Amino acid sequence: MEAFDLIRLRKYDLIILDHNMPKLTGIDIVRKLKPIKYPILLVTGHVDHEMIEIIKAEKLHVASIIAKPFKLETLKQKISEIRSKLS
Repeated sequence: MEAFDLIRLRKYDLIILDHNMPKLTGIDIVRKLKPIKYPILLVTGHVDHEMIEIIKAEKLHVASIIAKPFKLETLKQKISEIRSKLS
């Protein structure tokens, strides 16, 4: 079963997604997930202006972006911030 099938079959509070993957970028996957409307934390080694503009222009459900490398405490803080926004 592929990740997209699992996402469609189950409910998730948050999806943590790496931007740099072998076949698709994180933005490509966020576009495919757009109808499902899950909050997404996008992890990337390089946050650039173009990526942010695409997310805004296409109204993609990226709740936050975190740059690699990051500390576990930073990840926990981002997740906490996203959860606060959703409640």
